[in-house]
Amino acid sequence: AQNGILVKGGAHLESLGRVGTIAFDKTGTLTRGEFQVIDFQLIGNHSYTKTEVLEHLLLIQESSSHPLATGIVSYARKERVTQTSKQRNIMKLTNQFLLEGEGVVGTTTTGITIHAGNARMFNRLGLLTTLSTNDMDTAKKWSFDEEGSSTVGCTIGFMSIKGDIVCMYRLQDTVRAESREVITSLT
Repeated sequence: AQNGILVKGGAHLESLGRVGTIAFDKTGTLTRGEFQVIDFQLIGNHSYTKTEVLEHLLLIQESSSHPLATGIVSYARKERVTQTSKQRNIMKLTNQFLLEGEGVVGTTTTGITIHAGNARMFNRLGLLTTLSTNDMDTAKKWSFDEEGSSTVGCTIGFMSIKGDIVCMYRLQDTVRAESREVITSLT
């Protein structure tokens, strides 16, 4: 109890001496849970500008409190994407659905369907197969470092407008300053 840990029963305390591995849920524990967009790229075959794509991304994400959505909204605003009152009257969502573990889908008042989410969602929708080899190579490059290891703390997302993938983005969580010290003290 002196160190802020309460163990109920001596058997549990004794079993801690045999622990060889400790697993952490990193988000919010070892990291801050504050995602930042570190890469953004227009992809696919479309005529949307970066600003137009970010306007759609902002529209579909700004009502969410999810940490990934917060990072995307922050990025769009840093890129100076704002909707004028005229655009807000045109670009409103009539419905929006969270697809747990995948992303979000919504339809605008003008009938445009927007999907934003991870590769699982876009694979299920059959849209990843529509990407060029170059775009897929970029997604793979963003997923793995030069040694072939997964890029730690990164999440890759895609957005489609009217069934066409228009962008991909990579977000990264910020590691807490004290994380290294905490992990080192456990070894």
